[in-house]
Amino acid sequence: MNNPPYVVVDEFTAIVQKVAAKLNMEVGFHYGYVRELNETLVQYSKSPGTFDKKFPLIWLVQPFTISIAEDLGNYGTIRDLRLFIIQQSEKNYKAAERMTNVFKPVLYPIYNELIAQMKVHSTIFFQSKHKMTDRYYWGEAQQTVLNDVVDCMELSQVELKVKNKRC
Repeated sequence: MNNPPYVVVDEFTAIVQKVAAKLNMEVGFHYGYVRELNETLVQYSKSPGTFDKKFPLIWLVQPFTISIAEDLGNYGTIRDLRLFIIQQSEKNYKAAERMTNVFKPVLYPIYNELIAQMKVHSTIFFQSKHKMTDRYYWGEAQQTVLNDVVDCMELSQVELKVKNKRC
C-alpha cells in the first residue's frame, strides 16, 4: 500500500527545484489546466513581486492517469504524462531567432536537466520514453494559447513508474 501516498505533483515540485538549483536560475512550476495556468500568469503580471518571475516555467498538465498495479515495489504507472517547458518570447521572432534566443539558451538546458533529474529522482522511475516537440509561438495557427507570447517544448507520452511508499 502506498501510504501515505506519493503525490506526483509534489514529487515534480521537488524535481523542478533541483533543476533550478543545478542550472542556478529560477524555474517556476505549475500544474493543472491551461486556463488555470493562464489565470495564474495574469495574476503574476499584476504583482510587483512576481511579474518578473513568470518565466521560465515547467507546467505539468492535468489530468493524468496512474494505472494502479502494485508490483516489484511500484505503486503504479503513468503512460501519458504531459509537461511543457515554457519561456517568454517575442511575437515577431522568426524561427532562427527563436532557436538562438529562446530554445538554445533557455529551453534546451532546462529540458536536459529535467530529464537528468527525473532519471535520478528517488520516488519515480523514469522510463526515458517520451516525445519532445519544439513549439514556436505556442498556439494554433500562430494564435497564442496563453496571454503571453511564449515558445515552449512539449514533452508528451512521458512514461514513468511511481514507486511504492511503505511506512
